[in-house]
Amino acid sequence: MSIKKKAYHDSHSKDKGVEKNTKEDMLQGILYCAHCGNKMNLYRKTVKLVGGVGHYSTYVCRRSATYGDADPKKNIKAEKMEAFVLELIKTHIAVYVESKERLKALNRMPKAVSEKSELDKRLVELQSRYDKVADFIKNLYEDFADGVFSEDEYLEMKAGYVAEQEALSEEIVSARMKASTYETSYSGSTDMQEAFSKYLGVSELSRELVLTFIKKITCYDNDRFEVKYTFTDELAKLMFSAGRLRAEVFHHSAG
Repeated sequence: MSIKKKAYHDSHSKDKGVEKNTKEDMLQGILYCAHCGNKMNLYRKTVKLVGGVGHYSTYVCRRSATYGDADPKKNIKAEKMEAFVLELIKTHIAVYVESKERLKALNRMPKAVSEKSELDKRLVELQSRYDKVADFIKNLYEDFADGVFSEDEYLEMKAGYVAEQEALSEEIVSARMKASTYETSYSGSTDMQEAFSKYLGVSELSRELVLTFIKKITCYDNDRFEVKYTFTDELAKLMFSAGRLRAEVFHHSAG
């Protein structure tokens, strides 16, 4: 619709006393058609009724008419779609809370405490070796500068130490991450903790809520969707860590 036509339409609507449908598009840039791959739009309609006006808002794929059978028609009421998305997010939050509480219980158990202690010891050993290798590299250069080694000998030995240092660095990072999951207060990355904590008990959908938890929703038809969440990998790791609880509880109850 051109600017002139839009202005005329708005003016004409006001003259008739029709209140414009200004419903917010909660899923703008989030909802996509599975068949043509294009973003689905919120179609707003306002009709005059005997007792006032009626606002109707639906999510549609505007390319359906172009692609025909290859892109089945999709027409989803906004209220239905938003209620569905809200329930998805609430379930997502519930899974996080349950996993966090399960992991907290697990990390208080003797076996978890013992494993945490072993990881801490291993970290001390790794860091000690890393520091020694760093000293070796420094001393190696000083010996080379003093003429103890040839350049080829120096470069060869340095390459070996650097490779070991890089491997140690990766192992230290991995061990630290694993050790952090044994903390009773562990509940994922800072970003994930803040996001889930902020929206505990949420009861209404908002644009901010959608953008916090959902990356993309792909619509196949009016009742079938594929959802990509923001914290999928991090939540999966938390759930995996919390999954250790079952084996631990079984071990203690069977003993």
